[in-house]
Amino acid sequence: MKPSTAPRYPNFDLLRLILALSVPFLHAWNQTGSTMKGLFPAVPGFLALSGFLVLQSYENSRGPGHFFWKRLLRVGPAFIASFVLVAIFFGIKAIPATLANWYTFGQSYDGGKNNVLWSLACEEVLYVSLVLLWFAGAYKRVVWTWVLFAASIVGTCVLLPHIYNRQFAHVVVIAFLPSAFFAGNLAYHYREQLMKAKPIWPTCLFVASLSLYPLLPRDVITQYLHQTVAIIGLIWFGIAGPKIPIKLPVDISYGVYLYHLMVLEVAYRSGVTERFPLMATTIVGAVAVSLLSAILIEQPALKLKNHPWRFPKKSPRVKPVEPVPA
Repeated sequence: MKPSTAPRYPNFDLLRLILALSVPFLHAWNQTGSTMKGLFPAVPGFLALSGFLVLQSYENSRGPGHFFWKRLLRVGPAFIASFVLVAIFFGIKAIPATLANWYTFGQSYDGGKNNVLWSLACEEVLYVSLVLLWFAGAYKRVVWTWVLFAASIVGTCVLLPHIYNRQFAHVVVIAFLPSAFFAGNLAYHYREQLMKAKPIWPTCLFVASLSLYPLLPRDVITQYLHQTVAIIGLIWFGIAGPKIPIKLPVDISYGVYLYHLMVLEVAYRSGVTERFPLMATTIVGAVAVSLLSAILIEQPALKLKNHPWRFPKKSPRVKPVEPVPA
């Protein structure tokens, strides 16, 4: 598999933002009473796009150390800033419980004030897995990525009836993530072939899969398999769909996801309890905080990702000059 020399995929930025905004929308909706049903592919969709982008990032890195350094700069500064906000709005005593939500993958949430951190832990485990699988040779031949993708789907289908019937809702979401990540890996393998498709085909798959959500049965395996198809459509649309004529000046998708739950709780405690005002306040507040975070914290940190003193460039391989025959 050769390193990517293709330009950025501009639709990915907007798709990540839409997925990020869907999370405060759903959380604010559920906070005001009735729970929105169905398996919307927000977090799995993020992981699928990450499966594509981080494999690209690793191939274009100067080694595993450089890869993890870039990942640390991408997620670490805002992650730390989120705990500063927890201390400001909810007190220092709320930090241990919030941190526990992260390192227990969401199994501990009592007293935590930012209970979306579990998904970051899942993503970081998949980053490490990607590097280990790379060294094991799993990405040298696409057949092994297919094996990982198929095994994750079969394993999830076997596991789901046991955990879903016991109402382990959070574990259910975690079970969806490996197949989404490997779907992103596969899309990266086949990126050149996928880009050759006419934009109408990924658009039809993506729109059709989304339109079927209200019609799905409550059977969790059917919903999971449908969500897998929707995620494939999402990635393909990001790669080869019609170019959306919107260029985002700054990426705030990570911040919206990371900060929105704290904005939601502050707004709710302040008396904004009606559904649509709460949704609007949460989304606007999360976007505002995310813009500040992106400009003041995340972008300055990312400028260090290719710092030459830490990760010098590899020396080019010079082809030896053949002697000129006499």
